[in-house]
Amino acid sequence: MWQRWCYARTDMCAAALMLTLAAFTNADAGAQGTSLPDLLTRAGAYVVDYHRRLQAIVAEERYVQRSSGALRPGAGTWTLQSAGADAEERTLRSDFMLLRGIAGEDAWFAFRDVFEVDGRPVNDQRGRLEQWLADSRSGFMHRARALALEQARYNIGPVMRTINVPTLGLEFLVPDNQKRFRFRPTGATSVEGAAVSIVSFEERRRPTMIRTPGGKDIVARGTLWIETETGRVVRTELRTGERERSEVQATITVTYAFVPRLDLLLPASMQEHYLAGSSEIACTATYSNFRRFETDARIVR
Repeated sequence: MWQRWCYARTDMCAAALMLTLAAFTNADAGAQGTSLPDLLTRAGAYVVDYHRRLQAIVAEERYVQRSSGALRPGAGTWTLQSAGADAEERTLRSDFMLLRGIAGEDAWFAFRDVFEVDGRPVNDQRGRLEQWLADSRSGFMHRARALALEQARYNIGPVMRTINVPTLGLEFLVPDNQKRFRFRPTGATSVEGAAVSIVSFEERRRPTMIRTPGGKDIVARGTLWIETETGRVVRTELRTGERERSEVQATITVTYAFVPRLDLLLPASMQEHYLAGSSEIACTATYSNFRRFETDARIVR
């Protein structure tokens, strides 16, 4: 059921500079008075409601990816800022759609239609995702899968990324999924004046929610920043492969910001970092111009 989150799907990599949504501090922020079970119950209820309210969301994505394939001799760790002449960089602008519950699956799918590469237009058919969805969801899936294969050529680096769906971190808090994980409180902070609890998680059950194309389990670990009183999730960090050295190591961090027009916290930025052998990929993306796709084919702008 969760096999779509494998490393071989050809979706675009998306990531982002951390939006200055608020200062993350080390203050207690009054979070110590809330038990972990109560916090997870609130977060689970929030995610269920979020699924109901999010529906089909369209946005514009600006995505920068950098890749380097040469690990300097003797260096245990390195960053792309210190990479050599083999480093590549590419900037994409795309129409981006989040859609849930298609093809009989109760999961999120992210679709991208690239219209600009490194400042040069490559597609004069903007709005294709909305047009296709207006026809039928089954037809949309057929066309969108073909589009993903077509546009995979815009990716750089040796890793084909698939877990770069911004809302993936929320899936771990779905009430039916929480029993798969071990959660631990790790601290408290405040974001824009609201008390926020910091919770780590690690997947304990098999098969895992993320798998390789061959069906091998990939354990999900990471951290969640949850508003203590409301259960709203303001930030997620997903890590995979850090203990399975033979696998791709990935870190994906998503920051949410409130969009008054849609009355929702929506992904504002996503930051990705991949290590595969001697290759490193870093991606940054920001999201803007969110609008909801209505069933009568009208886009709210």
